[in-house]
Amino acid sequence: MNKKIILWLLLIFWCSLIFFFSSQQATQSASLSGHITKVVADVIDNIKKLSVPAFSELSHLNKEKLMQILETVIRKSAHFSIFAVLGAISFSLSECYFKRKLKIFAISFLFCVLYALSDEFHQLFVPGRSGNLFDVLIDSSGALVGNIFVMCFAQKVFRKRVKQNIIN
Repeated sequence: MNKKIILWLLLIFWCSLIFFFSSQQATQSASLSGHITKVVADVIDNIKKLSVPAFSELSHLNKEKLMQILETVIRKSAHFSIFAVLGAISFSLSECYFKRKLKIFAISFLFCVLYALSDEFHQLFVPGRSGNLFDVLIDSSGALVGNIFVMCFAQKVFRKRVKQNIIN
C-alpha cells in the first residue's frame, strides 16, 4: 500500500480517536481517568523503595488531594501524548507533499493547533465538558514535540542512508 494512503488512514484514525475521547460525557471521561489514576496510585503504593509515606497510610483528605493532583497530571499527560502522536503523523504526511522542512513543520504544526482548537470547541457541546484554552496549549506543546521528534528522527535516518550509499 502507498505510504501516503497509510499515513492518511492513520491521520483519520487518530483524529477520530481524539474526537471519540472528546465526545465522552464528563462522567464517562472522569470514570476512565479515575480508573487510570487508581491504578497508578496502587502502583505507587506498591513501590516500597519510595521515601514518601505509602498511599494507604495517608489521611482521607490527603488521599483525595493526591488523587486529584494525580488525575490532573494523567489527564494533561494524555492531552500532551495524544497530540504528540498527531504531530508525528501529520509531520510524516506533510513530508509526502512538501520538501522544505520549515514548510512541513509549519503546515503540520498549524494543522495540530487548529485541530486542538476545534477539539476544545467541540467539547463545549458535550454534556458536562468544557473547552479549555490551557488544554489547547498542552495539545500544541505535544504536537510540537511530535513534530520535532519526527523531524530529528527523519534527519538521522536520512543521514544514515546517505552514508550507506556513499560507502556502497
